[in-house]
Amino acid sequence: MEQINLRFKSLEKALLRLSESLTFFAKEKQSAPLYTQLRDSVIQRFEFCVDIFWKCLKDHLEAKHGIKVASPKSAFRESAAQDIVSLNEFQILEKMIDSRNESSHRYDEIMANEIAMQVGDYHKFMKDILERIKA
Repeated sequence: MEQINLRFKSLEKALLRLSESLTFFAKEKQSAPLYTQLRDSVIQRFEFCVDIFWKCLKDHLEAKHGIKVASPKSAFRESAAQDIVSLNEFQILEKMIDSRNESSHRYDEIMANEIAMQVGDYHKFMKDILERIKA
């Protein structure tokens, strides 16, 4: 149980840092010199948050339901099967992990801009689910 609490705290800190990056990014969208660096910062923090997030779900599934999973998609599927997330939320989780994988394995400006614009929604989504599983 201690590990799951440490992982939750780690995710909370990572989400806070992502929130800070999103705030700066929103303010500097019009400033070309800073835009690229802030966009890339948002994407990198997003990738980090997603990695911790799915591991939080993994830990929760094992601790509360006795279910072991080894990948993000299996964690998301089992979370839906256990009614931790709804079918709609499961579909968003699939899109989120696809965005994370795309941003870390294939880089181009158009893709980076598209993902950066989605991160704010994903950030709120991860925070909401974290609060639910912590309760």
